[in-house]
Amino acid sequence: MVTVSASRTFAAKSVLLAERDTSIWRAVITLAVKDAIVTSGDPLVLCARRRRDLVSAETILGDLRVLTCNCNGHAYDCYYDPDIEHQKASKNRYDQFEGGGVCIDCQHHTTGVNCERCSPGYYKSPDHSLDSPYICYRCNCDSVFTDGTCEDFTGRCYCKPNYSGEHCDACADNYVDFPHCYPISVLSYNATGEQVLPAGQIINCDCNVAGTRGNTCRKDAEAGLCLCKPNFQGTQCDQCVPGYYGPNCQPCQCSGPGFYEGSCDNETGQCLCRIGFQGYLCNSCVPGYFNYPLCQLCGCSAIGTLPDGCDASGKCHCRPEYGGLHCDQCSFGYHSYPHCQACSCDLRGSVDSNCNSIGQCNCHSNYVGQRCTHCAPGFYGFPSCTV
Repeated sequence: MVTVSASRTFAAKSVLLAERDTSIWRAVITLAVKDAIVTSGDPLVLCARRRRDLVSAETILGDLRVLTCNCNGHAYDCYYDPDIEHQKASKNRYDQFEGGGVCIDCQHHTTGVNCERCSPGYYKSPDHSLDSPYICYRCNCDSVFTDGTCEDFTGRCYCKPNYSGEHCDACADNYVDFPHCYPISVLSYNATGEQVLPAGQIINCDCNVAGTRGNTCRKDAEAGLCLCKPNFQGTQCDQCVPGYYGPNCQPCQCSGPGFYEGSCDNETGQCLCRIGFQGYLCNSCVPGYFNYPLCQLCGCSAIGTLPDGCDASGKCHCRPEYGGLHCDQCSFGYHSYPHCQACSCDLRGSVDSNCNSIGQCNCHSNYVGQRCTHCAPGFYGFPSCTV
């Protein structure tokens, strides 16, 4: 136990401990505030730098605050994300939506901020607890009419648009001719402006058939409104609830730290990426950022850096005439940053092809001039410049 008395100046090195407490891995980062003064009555908030992320306090050991991550037994490491804490999207070890811990490298086919979901292509087993290494089973959805994912606990496959059925082996409502499942074409309108099928059946429905309980076209007689299936919403049950997308309102397949929790485009399923992340699943860094899954800013000069920014290690990719760690200076043989023009030294009179920051070449003793193209006083006959 660490204790800190009032008005005491202290310093200590950080120590990373990993210990398992029942089903929860706790990443405990211990740090005393360097050269800080803790006064009586003030809460002691200790911070640490870890992977360039600010570690926030969640629990207290005596006067010492530490970060406690809840990864449900599926990860050994985590980092702090202030956005996640602000959104209350991460659970602490007491199963409360507090703190900003984000688990890294979830194991056992799990994913999510707390490794609380199964990865795409897997589903939660009804026979195992969330902290079990066997919680996620592979979906048995090899049919070309499924999207490869399935429903938690049942393993029921999610069908591609236009298809339905337990095994996605039938056409969805308003589609015909399995396995092609073409949409039923609407050919005409009746005198009241309602759409009709070739046989004359009115299809101007009150409710979206795909999203209404019982696949009904009309409002419920007792409730007087459309009764939506799970994952659907709207007065006509024609919209997906947040976290679902597509005509069948299937779950977003976003995972990892790069997306806003539970968010994707409600039509395409494109995950809504945070700053620095890109890709359909937000699982890579945009140019100018590096080190996925943290995706840190490269810090390269916008003038001197190539469009791809930096590599996976954070090293900036400089244009030919630029150099330095951040491409923020002229390379050998160039001058006048940020414009970086070639030195143009005359090698007959200069020591080498390099020059200083204003373009002055390094001349031999018997030569002068910015480009070393003149004889020094007392020397004659350029380019030989002899006595």
